[in-house]
Amino acid sequence: MKTPAAAFISTVLILLLGACSSDNAYMTDKAGRKYKTIKIGDKIWMAENLNYETSTGSWCYNNNRELCENYGRLYTWETAIAVCPEGWHLPDNDEWAALIEYLKTNSNNAFNPVLGGFRFYDGQFNNIDVTGMWWSSSKLPQNEEVYRCVYFMNASTSGQDFVSGWFGASVRYVKDCN
Repeated sequence: MKTPAAAFISTVLILLLGACSSDNAYMTDKAGRKYKTIKIGDKIWMAENLNYETSTGSWCYNNNRELCENYGRLYTWETAIAVCPEGWHLPDNDEWAALIEYLKTNSNNAFNPVLGGFRFYDGQFNNIDVTGMWWSSSKLPQNEEVYRCVYFMNASTSGQDFVSGWFGASVRYVKDCN
């Protein structure tokens, strides 16, 4: 039988040492759908685009539900934040920069960039299979309504940009680590 002190120490060690282990190869969204994950550098990333349906703020490309199965959904920034499951977070600018740097020096295609296109503010969709855009939690310092997006074109890292939160972009979460 463990003493209370031993149980406490065991719990703390599990939380500290296991927080970013890749033992659990899945992330589960709020509807119970499982997504593959992958350890890249010292982070656990979703290996697939999020495909969690919401009543507002998310769309399948060209409003075609079949495309969601391969490409995931496109989300507003606010929706991407709101539907994030406990224990995960929308990556910030530094996490994206570290991932991009890792991908430049490691050609093992660890972050399979599924190029799901994007959705303009007016509801028009563009660039499926050509461009993929993913939300960052980072905001433009001078404007609370503009957020950083990372984009890939033709499956290679292209850069980062700032867009309005009503833009539709893909989502990949990162596991919270202590």
